[in-house]
Amino acid sequence: MQQIGAIAFDPKIRLGQGGYSSVFAGTWKNQEIAVKRVESIDTEDKEEKALRQLTHSNVVKLLEIESDNAFKYFALERCRASLDQLFPANSNIPKYDGPRLPYHFTVLHQLASGLEYIHSKNLVHRDVKPENVLIHVDSDEKVTMKWADFGLSKQMKEGRSQ
Repeated sequence: MQQIGAIAFDPKIRLGQGGYSSVFAGTWKNQEIAVKRVESIDTEDKEEKALRQLTHSNVVKLLEIESDNAFKYFALERCRASLDQLFPANSNIPKYDGPRLPYHFTVLHQLASGLEYIHSKNLVHRDVKPENVLIHVDSDEKVTMKWADFGLSKQMKEGRSQ
């Protein structure tokens, strides 16, 4: 287990990996979380700024951010899977085995609601794909779809990007 401030994670339990980051299983204040680790050299502050201003049931929740000389660590609410795990294209991706997803209109409504909220904050996600849609399951087995990965997001101002 590796400890960075209040964030602890196991670098041997990788939940996901992208072009600029890895996501690991971890804990924060006795809560199971996902820890997104981004190399400091590869990060601007776009993702941090975006996550700090987004508080919506259909956006992954930021709990804390820590950093050291090499990395920035995002403590995020833990989700069960990503949308690409419903129909994995290859055997390297584990298939989703959680509770049944809500009716497709409910799923689409949740995703549209999240995007509408993101846009209301003058942000554009810029990386909409199944891997960035997370499936959150609460303690009552209620399934909620959440947008994640704001590393490529862009702040908009008066109809133009900054």
